[in-house]
Amino acid sequence: MNIKIAPKIIPGILHQLNKGAVDWGWQGKVAYGCQNTVVVADARTTQHIQSLDGHRSYVAKVRWSRENYYHDLNEPYQLRLATADHVGRIIVWNVLKGEVRADFCDGNKPVQELEWLPVQDSSNDLLLVIHPPYSIVLWRADSGLKLWKKSYTDPLISFSFDPFDIHRLAFLGEDCILFVEDFSMQKAPSSNGKKFYISSPSQAAAGSSSTNVSEKKKEKNTFRRVSQMLVGDSKQKSQSPDEDSIALNECLQLVFLKSCRHHLVLLYQREILILDLEISQTVGIVPLDRAASAFSQVIPCRQRDALYCLHDNGSITMRLRKTNHTLLSPTETVGAFGTPEDAQCSPLDVYFELKCQSDPIRLTKHVKIYGVVCDPCLENKICLLMSDGRLIFWSLKSIPSFQDSVFVHSPMFSPWNSFSKVSIPSDCTLPLQTAPKHPNICLSDSICGSKPEKLWLTGQQINLRFVLTGIIAGLLSDPVIIKMCPPLTTKNYKHYKAIVAVGSQLGSVQLFNISDGTMWKEVNIHSHSIRGLEWVDLDSFISFSYSPPGPNNLVRNDLKLTDVRTGQTMQLRKDRDEEMPIKFVRVSYLKQYFVVAFKDKAFEVWDLKSGNLLREMPKSFPNITAMCWSPTHSLKKKPSMEASQTDLAASMTSVIEETTTGTDGKTVTQPNIKEHFVFTDITGLLYHFLVEGNVIKDGAKIPPDSAMSTISNLTWKADLIVISDTEGNIGIWDLKQKSSKTFSTHRGWIRKIKFAPGRGNMKLLVFYDDGIDIWELKVAQTSQPQMVYDVIASVKSPRDIIKIVDCDWAGSDKPIILAADGCLRVVDLNFKSSMSAMSDYIQADPVFGPHLLDAKSAFTLKYMLQHQPWNKEFSFNVMNQLCDPEIEQVVNSQLNTLDSQIKDYLKCCQFGVAERCLITALLFGDESECHFWMVALHYLRGEKADPLANRKDSLMGVSSSGDLFVPSQRNSITDLLQLDDKQTLSSDDWMFIKDQPLQMTYDVFTDKEDFLRYQLNRVNLHDSKRVTYEHTTKCTENLILLGQTDRAVQLLLETEAENVSYYTDSLKSCLVASIRSSGASQSTIKLVSTNLIANGKLMEGAQLLCLIDKGLDACRYLQTYGHWNQAAWLAKATLGYAECSEVMKRWADHLCTGPVNQKSRAVLVLLSLGQFCKVIEMLYGLQQFDRAAMFCDACLEFNVLDNKQENKVLIEAVYLAYARHLLKLGNKTAAVFYCERSGHKGQQMIEQIKTQTS
Repeated sequence: MNIKIAPKIIPGILHQLNKGAVDWGWQGKVAYGCQNTVVVADARTTQHIQSLDGHRSYVAKVRWSRENYYHDLNEPYQLRLATADHVGRIIVWNVLKGEVRADFCDGNKPVQELEWLPVQDSSNDLLLVIHPPYSIVLWRADSGLKLWKKSYTDPLISFSFDPFDIHRLAFLGEDCILFVEDFSMQKAPSSNGKKFYISSPSQAAAGSSSTNVSEKKKEKNTFRRVSQMLVGDSKQKSQSPDEDSIALNECLQLVFLKSCRHHLVLLYQREILILDLEISQTVGIVPLDRAASAFSQVIPCRQRDALYCLHDNGSITMRLRKTNHTLLSPTETVGAFGTPEDAQCSPLDVYFELKCQSDPIRLTKHVKIYGVVCDPCLENKICLLMSDGRLIFWSLKSIPSFQDSVFVHSPMFSPWNSFSKVSIPSDCTLPLQTAPKHPNICLSDSICGSKPEKLWLTGQQINLRFVLTGIIAGLLSDPVIIKMCPPLTTKNYKHYKAIVAVGSQLGSVQLFNISDGTMWKEVNIHSHSIRGLEWVDLDSFISFSYSPPGPNNLVRNDLKLTDVRTGQTMQLRKDRDEEMPIKFVRVSYLKQYFVVAFKDKAFEVWDLKSGNLLREMPKSFPNITAMCWSPTHSLKKKPSMEASQTDLAASMTSVIEETTTGTDGKTVTQPNIKEHFVFTDITGLLYHFLVEGNVIKDGAKIPPDSAMSTISNLTWKADLIVISDTEGNIGIWDLKQKSSKTFSTHRGWIRKIKFAPGRGNMKLLVFYDDGIDIWELKVAQTSQPQMVYDVIASVKSPRDIIKIVDCDWAGSDKPIILAADGCLRVVDLNFKSSMSAMSDYIQADPVFGPHLLDAKSAFTLKYMLQHQPWNKEFSFNVMNQLCDPEIEQVVNSQLNTLDSQIKDYLKCCQFGVAERCLITALLFGDESECHFWMVALHYLRGEKADPLANRKDSLMGVSSSGDLFVPSQRNSITDLLQLDDKQTLSSDDWMFIKDQPLQMTYDVFTDKEDFLRYQLNRVNLHDSKRVTYEHTTKCTENLILLGQTDRAVQLLLETEAENVSYYTDSLKSCLVASIRSSGASQSTIKLVSTNLIANGKLMEGAQLLCLIDKGLDACRYLQTYGHWNQAAWLAKATLGYAECSEVMKRWADHLCTGPVNQKSRAVLVLLSLGQFCKVIEMLYGLQQFDRAAMFCDACLEFNVLDNKQENKVLIEAVYLAYARHLLKLGNKTAAVFYCERSGHKGQQMIEQIKTQTS
């Protein structure tokens, strides 16, 4: 049995300043701040796996590093964590090794917020921090180097990165929102950002079912307030008399929506506002019912357009956006929004519908919620951090709904993953029908992204439920005493557990296994604070408590014996009246007797086996101050005695004599063994008593040492008796040498002394009121041997360590400390560290994760899960496949921890290598791999269903009136409302394999049809929210760019005559309308647009080019002037495939340039174009050989690559590079397999491998 004890911290309750200091990383680990400690827990196995001790103040912020970069042997998987405390100190940790990577600060004020940069192609260690009150600093976290610092004029509270644009972020100030659009890694932002001020939404926004006229009027006024949320850069704004404006300090949270570009979420107690930043308007609101608990925090999702909301009562709600699948013009929508009834009347509004809610948590004055986090990788798991140190894990589960879909309001469907009823072509190389049920790994596996028009593309109708999946508990509040179980011996090593008992003021005792840091059991024993603990053996202990003293200082003592295996307790000293409180209890070494000592009262000697009182000393007997049992005794047959102690639990149910069985099978009485103990009275006189059966004999008396004061502690080991007093003196008596010596520590009251366990181990723990010393006692080799000591470690409290409440020995060289912060610390012998590398810990349950492994083991595990073409069958055993047996053992142990349902599906994935790589990325928490394989699998399925060679360039656009505006040279037109009806050239045999639409979190990487539909609905939503002329102008621009000329003309004609732009808009409306009927003026318009662009009127010139069907030229101009995102948006929405490809390829080239360095994004651009060979070529150029090889295998499975010689040469080069990579990992079998697919050079490499092997 492995009982290794390493330095660690077992956490307790949190401080109020720890609120919000919690984070869930892509690696699947939850980290949170507990007092000054950072605690790491594994969400899958619900156990603590690491504790980090380095802060000297309360932990304020915790952030896991992102995983959005390519991992290889040079950049392996790693557990990197940034934490900040309330004195401004920031520590970056290597969690796996329990080491500090960097330690830095900028001032001594509490860190307000910190976040890792999400784009990590150029560097993965950049950390942005708010140093209050006005400054932000970009740090290179691995070295603590300050790259730049920017100070603003307003206090900053928090910030949020735009997930779609690294250059944009929003700050929440005390009374404003600050937008920065020129963020850069190279230099500080040059501008001071744009300030926006906001009016708090009225409580009327929650809506009411009343039909009162005044209430309806109030709701209309609320709509006006909400629709005019953001006012730019000045507080001087016109308001109607019924509008009230207050500071932004009522806003609880600001965060960008991850599922849609340009959307910002503002959280208030009773509302959630969704702001569209393009028009600076609120486009949606999530109101609360009057009876519902207030909002506390919101978490936007990435995989689906959903929100997780935490409420004040501890419940969690999941809200899914109600989508509309038809195009509606603004004239078709009426009414305001804000209530569910309004949302039904206005389909254009952004409305999040409640789908499920968890049970509330019982909250009290001392139990509150300090944070909520969501799994960023899977997004179907939620963790609550409680003030008492508990972590509560909820999982979102989908349950089949048996209701008729006709009567279900806004039904949800699971993704369609069954091909059992589909006729599959005979040339299919994918295991579509043979694969088992797809496991629900992440949120997108449970909920269909959007309900397709063809219902056969959906799965079954479902409902959602929150299921409680685990709770991690720490120490209870106010622990007061600890006691380590009996030490490890040669007789108990087979069933030994390193258990420490922790007594609390609540009267309960928690038992922690300090080998793995888990709470073994919790037993509620007493109704008052635990005053003392004493182990009897490994399975039972004695504890005592007493009520608060009355006027005469008498109490009612409660002494109990507890069996830890069953939780059963037996009352000792029954039917006692009020008396003096118990001072301590001492159990003899052979567990036959125990002594109960009282304050100002004579002690008692009890028989532990029978529970009978052997002797109560007379009232005239001196009160004892300290006592201990002798470790020596007259036992000769130790094995039989050891066996007799195992029946201790039986004595708790019935008082019987302890018996043993003789060789003849008859029961014989076990004789009592003589034991003796010593104690001191208040004068320092030492008494010696012997106990044998029912006989107690007085022994010798030793007069007090004149150098000693009142004796407070006694301990005895081997031939040494050590005593300590209340003035800091320690006396050592050597019974063998018959000598004694007294030492003065000058440290005051000594609270405890105890020898370390282990034969010959003479380390002594000395616990003072202001710290701890560790002494090493030894005999000086002189002419007259005498006892001396060396102080091998010393710590002062609270100077060097937090105030110490109690201490003990956890092992022969590991002290264990109960600190005033409520945490339990196992420290090294020098008190220098209370944390260790994770490899030194014993985990109660095996933890899955490549971040816990060395680089070679992690990548071997990854490649075994992704694809095993060198094996005849997919296997979860790598024995005899690798060169290193240790790596084989590590990989096999990790494979064994996988869920059986995932294992079954990985053996036969429906979509082969690509889907298996996606599942592996989700299991690994690899953000970069997840994004790549999500997009890759979508477009591989799309290419198989509708090959690129069968598509025709078409420019699709529909005006609000339904008339087409495409010039006559375009003859391939498709109605937007029938985008799913494919042309006759499509490969109908494979249409069933087409994937559901990508979520709009992928923006321009989504399919053209879905992107255009979303943009048209969005511009119509903007149209419906128009309040000011500036908003109308913005809507007009977008309508012209998207080809919606009829509606654009209407908006231009709405300009009032008093407006300075009235004449210009009138002429512009005439121009837009005339171009529809005549194309003779194209050259003139193109010349005018060119002149406008050259003179700084970029968008005006681009609009003119779009009017004459020169969208490609408009995109080129936008790219030339640095508007790359706008150009990609315009190309994706309006251009045909060939022209769009030209624009997007140029964008990809720009993303690969040095100053930008977003090559991973460029790869996604090429994937969205179906340029699979270019993707392979780019991956090969980036030396991402494993990803390139897996993508080659996936393309070959889908049969989407042309049989060209250049493609063959490229694939062989990729396989050869991957083979070399596998060879570095020691996987020769896999390396040889890919060499065989690498042509002539691969054969040469095989010969080299054979030569090296021989």
